[in-house]
Amino acid sequence: MYRIFIFGITVLIVLFNISCMKSEKSNISLYDKKDFEKVIDGKQVSLYTLKNSSGMISQITNYGGKVVNLWVADKKGQYADVVLGHDNIDQYLEST
Repeated sequence: MYRIFIFGITVLIVLFNISCMKSEKSNISLYDKKDFEKVIDGKQVSLYTLKNSSGMISQITNYGGKVVNLWVADKKGQYADVVLGHDNIDQYLEST
């Protein structure tokens, strides 16, 4: 009975600590897929979001395989977008 009690207390402490941790991904701002949906030269253009197990997140459009953003963590766990991209497909069409 004592072991069950200790186990229960341990689980509660772990859950409490997890709930108090600050989310490091809270500053990630992904683009809305609707801003990249358009038919160009008869082909549907869209935006795809890719994530890996390390927490890296990228958004890529199938219009030329353009990387719209790439969120990576620094050594402190703070995420930053390291790609200079546009906010929507129309801006990509206007840029040279």
